[in-house]
Amino acid sequence: MGIARNAWEQSNLDTYGWISHHVVGVGYHTHGLMEGFGHHDFEIVPALIPAQMANSIFNTLVEKIKDGEVLKQGVEYTDLIEDGVKIMFYLKPDMHREDKEVLRVIISDIHNNLNVDNPSDFVAKQINCKPQWDEEII
Repeated sequence: MGIARNAWEQSNLDTYGWISHHVVGVGYHTHGLMEGFGHHDFEIVPALIPAQMANSIFNTLVEKIKDGEVLKQGVEYTDLIEDGVKIMFYLKPDMHREDKEVLRVIISDIHNNLNVDNPSDFVAKQINCKPQWDEEII
């Protein structure tokens, strides 16, 4: 079972090995990383940051993967995003494919707090979000 793709998406997937989607009001996610690079796809939910920032984060993460880095759940990273912004990943069920999982990108709050044991509202919303992707499944 896969995601219905238009010609533009399929062309970019064939060319770059991955694509990203922005679902308005829900969040952002990638497709193709497992097939192209042997790495989990990513999601950023809910849509608390601008699309341009999400795409920049995805581009940075994919470049790290292409360089051979394996990004792991539960590890706090301070060197992936500009200015030492902390991020962490949580393994979550892929809402498109029941047999797959994605790495949810958790971004620190405005104070660079990423305490998952006592999270700020911004961090808690990302951890606990249950996205309802509105895309055609085939």
